[in-house]
Amino acid sequence: MACATGALATLCVVIDGGPQWPWPIASAGLLVTAALLILFVRHERVAPRPLVELSLFRNEPYVALTLAGAAANTATVMFLFVVPLTLQGQWRLPVVPAGVVFLAPAPAMAVAGPIAGRVPPSTAARLMAGCWRAGALVLACLAHTASLPLYVAAATLGGAALGVANSLTLIATQAVIRPERAGEASGVTKTAVTVAAGLGVGLAGAVTDRSGGVGAQTAADSALLITASGCTAGCVVLAVWIRLRAGAMRTPSGRPGV
Repeated sequence: MACATGALATLCVVIDGGPQWPWPIASAGLLVTAALLILFVRHERVAPRPLVELSLFRNEPYVALTLAGAAANTATVMFLFVVPLTLQGQWRLPVVPAGVVFLAPAPAMAVAGPIAGRVPPSTAARLMAGCWRAGALVLACLAHTASLPLYVAAATLGGAALGVANSLTLIATQAVIRPERAGEASGVTKTAVTVAAGLGVGLAGAVTDRSGGVGAQTAADSALLITASGCTAGCVVLAVWIRLRAGAMRTPSGRPGV
């Protein structure tokens, strides 16, 4: 646990501050990250009761769903970071009115969680892919919306789609994991999506206009398009996996396998 946590913490520090560091220091941080991960893997291979059985990462459906969830969570965090500040920057709203306006997208994202909890695990992956596709389209539209009401309406739809997809990540992974490994798998998935969330904040900071803030027009458009790209990446990963799984379930004669 110490090695895994130290590796992730070091990686996040390097990503956050590395661009401003001399290259030898940034390189040393990456070497420390790699060394800690190697120690973690070596220990888990020989431990009688490992924290994480490495065979988990040979479960291709689980890995695909976790990667899709991580990419999409990056997009979700950027959405939560960019939209409120865009309301203050591009749309020139004071802080309190901007917060009040954001009361439309935020509850839509929150209510999506309980709704996602009612989705059968067998259909979670397909619904996730559809939500990411919808989220990417809505977020791309936000960069070209000409009026505040339309912007808020689009942001609300985007928040709902991202909320459902994010909530479905753990549900979908549970469908491809044996029950006795559910806790272990959920812990790894949650770690992956949480680290991805931190990277999303870093990406949002990278496109910040230092003179106008991330809410400035150019910076906001760039951040929204990056967010849409994250949704697209999650959708592509899921679509490829769903297609491969459908092909694997067919017999050579083309009929569904048992």
